[in-house]
Parts: sequence; structure tokens; C-alpha cells
Amino acid sequence: NEESFHAFAEKQGTAIVEQLENIRDLQLEGLAQFYTARDQISTEEFQQFARSLTRNVSVTTWAWIPAVPAAERERFEAAARAAGYPDFAIWQRDATGQRVPASSRGMYYPVFQVAQPTRLQSVTGNDSGAEPRRLAALETTLATGLTTGTDPVTLASETAGQRGMVIYRPVFSRDDGRRLRGFVGCSVRMEQLLRAGVPADRVPLMEIALLHKGAPPESLATTWNAATPPAAGRSAVRPLLAFGKIFTITVHEGPVPARNSPLQPAGLTLLFGVVLTGTVVALTRVSL
Repeated sequence: NEESFHAFAEKQGTAIVEQLENIRDLQLEGLAQFYTARDQISTEEFQQFARSLTRNVSVTTWAWIPAVPAAERERFEAAARAAGYPDFAIWQRDATGQRVPASSRGMYYPVFQVAQPTRLQSVTGNDSGAEPRRLAALETTLATGLTTGTDPVTLASETAGQRGMVIYRPVFSRDDGRRLRGFVGCSVRMEQLLRAGVPADRVPLMEIALLHKGAPPESLATTWNAATPPAAGRSAVRPLLAFGKIFTITVHEGPVPARNSPLQPAGLTLLFGVVLTGTVVALTRVSL
């Protein structure tokens, strides 16, 4: 039973690792190469390319985020309005959560071309550099050249109690590898990441947490209701290094349908053993 549970937990952890690797190495990288190869990409072309990306239920938004120097802000906004965004402006949220024009700074990183489900509020024009956690990830990925994720943030699709991560990959000019053009990014909903690919009635009890140096792990999402945490029992923890962060994926033993239980083979073996023993006893009595 112990071996069976840990094999089951390893399978669940591996599935999450594969999802994140697919986002980083295939989907986000493919979008980055698309922008590297061409200087100008229309909104229609972006939407066509991103159509397959939006099938990933763990990602709520795919976006192109250009780097706009302060001196070019007005020209960029005018060009965006002429390109089919009549109300486009670079904006941020104030302390009360209201949209206001972005404050003056040397560089802006507005969300420009976006592929997202229509149920989400529009984020076009939102300056990613106005929010500290997003800005920190942008600066890190720019300094390292590596795909980088933010610390937990509230995504446009979520309420204050649900956490997600925005992942950025820098895009440089194909003619000058030092000239930053912008970033491709995607927003990952952590709870959906745990549930992806598993039928609703067969989701195991899992938690993903972010590790911080000198502090307790920060829970990002669970597959159970906060009011009914898993009972004490078996659990397995798997570390995960991704996007410049260290996570843990914890799988807890809990009630699951019999057809999905990792312990089912052991139970069937026990049942078969009992039946076989009873049969042998019965045959022995008959032969006597």
C-alpha cells in the first residue's frame, strides 16, 4: 500500500511538471520565436497563432508586452489607436483598484496583444511595470535572459483569495541581440494547474506551495475546500524548480472513487487471496 501510494503521488507530480515544461519550452517559447522572427505582427496574426495556445486550461491569458520608452509613449498610444484600439492608453491601477493613467517612468511595459477567454476583463494597456511583483520578474528575466515567473499575484480572472503566476520571456531584436523589443507572457492559474487533465470526480488531494528562504512555504492552491482539509495520513512531497522559483507539490491520501484508487490493485489482490484460500479449504474438506 505504501509503495502504491507513492507511485500514485509520483505520477501526479510528474503530470504537473510536464504541464509547466510544456508552457515554458513549447508554448511560450514558440510565441517568443514568432515575435523574434518578425518586426511587425498584426492583432489578427497574433490571434491566429495563439488560437492553439488558448486550449491550455491552466493559462488564462497569453500576451505580447512591448517595451515602450517614455519618450515614445504618446507615439505608441497614437499608433495603437490607429491600429484598431480606439481607446488605447497605457494605464495602471491606483490604491483603490481604479484604472488611472500610468505614472511617469523611464520605461513602460503595456499589455498590448492579448489572447484570453472573453469572460475576463480587458487588460490591454495595463502597464506590467507598475506592479512591484510583475516588475521584479520582468527585471529578472531581462537580466538573466531566462523565462521567469512572478511571486504569487491576483490574476484578472481571480478574486483576492486565489493566486496565480505571470510568466515572462524576453524578446530581443533579431538584428541586435541586445535591443529589447518586449516580452511574451502568460498567466497561470495554480488551482487549475493541479486539476488539469483529471475528471472532476477523480481529482486527488493536492497542494502546490512556493518556498521562501527563511520563511514557511506559501500555499498557492489546493484541490480541497479550505474548510475540510485532508485528514492525517499518508502524504508525499515533490520539489519542483521552475521559472526561477522553488515549489513543492504535496499529494495527500484521501477518499477517491474505487476505480481511481492507487490502492485498488492491493485490495483486489487481498480479495483474490481470501477467495483462493477459502476455495482451497473447501476442496480439502471435500477430499477428506
